[in-house]
Amino acid sequence: MEDFSSKEEKFEQWRYKALNRDAVQTISICANVDYKIPDGEEPIDMCKAIEDMKDDARNEGRMEGRMEERIASIRKLMNKMGWSAQEAMDALMLPVEEQKQYRTLI
Repeated sequence: MEDFSSKEEKFEQWRYKALNRDAVQTISICANVDYKIPDGEEPIDMCKAIEDMKDDARNEGRMEGRMEERIASIRKLMNKMGWSAQEAMDALMLPVEEQKQYRTLI
């Protein structure tokens, strides 16, 4: 029977293991994750790859949250102030290039 320290050592060895491009692509497909492997970067550090994926997911969630909050703010101004969507977006100083996107979601 192995003791805890040898299992921990084995985990530490595996944890920092770098994988080749094919292995990373296989994991990415099986996990249904669109991980972009930088050109020329091999072996790939899986710990860094997983951290990158988590960061991407967090950033995407933040962007979605901001968008939902802006849509809610536009709707509130339209309801409370009787403003048009354009007036509400102007009052919120939303960039002109983003306004079309918000108009389709209101």
